[in-house]
Amino acid sequence: MKHERHSFDKADLRCSWLDGVHIVDNKLIVQAVKPTVKETSKKCRGCGEIFKTQNNRLWYCSDVCRSIAKRKTERKSKAKAKKQDFSNLKR
Repeated sequence: MKHERHSFDKADLRCSWLDGVHIVDNKLIVQAVKPTVKETSKKCRGCGEIFKTQNNRLWYCSDVCRSIAKRKTERKSKAKAKKQDFSNLKR
């Protein structure tokens, strides 16, 4: 393909998304190109163990660690609420 300033080959113009596009019976069919997902190592906020995950939103290595952390947070919240209730009664 010729251009005023550049000359390049049609193969350089290929797009990975368009490789998944096909026309069947005059209908455009698009097969999604799935991006590669990397596995990352994270430190569990419950037990401190290193675990591998593909989900960046995970904080805990297992349901057990998550439930223990949830109970611990609820205990802190109740203690704080109780402390505030007693401070209101002293006045």
